[in-house]
Amino acid sequence: MDKPTMNPAPGERVLRFVGDRLRFSVRPPPGLPNGSRAFLRTNLGKTDRLRQEIVATHAGKNPMSIAFWR
Repeated sequence: MDKPTMNPAPGERVLRFVGDRLRFSVRPPPGLPNGSRAFLRTNLGKTDRLRQEIVATHAGKNPMSIAFWR
């Protein structure tokens, strides 16, 4: 089965500033069953948590986790 077409593409770096908008879109491949869903995962607004994890990792306390993703 073909993969969905995503815009912006996965892994693409996009620089935006306060007040900017960004549109995300996913186009399903032909033959995808009805009722399929897509989710957007972001770490926006989680800088404090990410900073804490980075400091703890460098201090040797905890390995880096993905807890700051939502």
